[in-house]
Amino acid sequence: CAVVIASRLLLLGQGSFCSWQDNRTLVVHLGVKSTCVPGDTFVISNNSVHAGGQLSLPSAASSSVFIPSSSLVPPVAVLSAPPRIGTCDDLVLDASLSYNNGGRAMGFTWSLVAAGGTTP
Repeated sequence: CAVVIASRLLLLGQGSFCSWQDNRTLVVHLGVKSTCVPGDTFVISNNSVHAGGQLSLPSAASSSVFIPSSSLVPPVAVLSAPPRIGTCDDLVLDASLSYNNGGRAMGFTWSLVAAGGTTP
């Protein structure tokens, strides 16, 4: 990837690599702890891309938009909580066993819904 992409390589994660799917499509395989998000842009290096299988002038620098693959595996939430607590007890929720595709850090948002579906 370092030959083709001029900047922001650290966003691709450890062990990332690039491969050509065909003469027009460069596929970037994200590594562990990638921090790319949809909408990120990357600069294609000057003189790094030529037309496949023929003589051509090299590429000029340009920007490319990161588009996620449709085959991404959704995150899996694993929640550990006591089956019941006392009225004055603290509720401790543990989602540390949750995981996602690519080793990215996960964030959580909690909300409380009372019996009957109302929010207290």
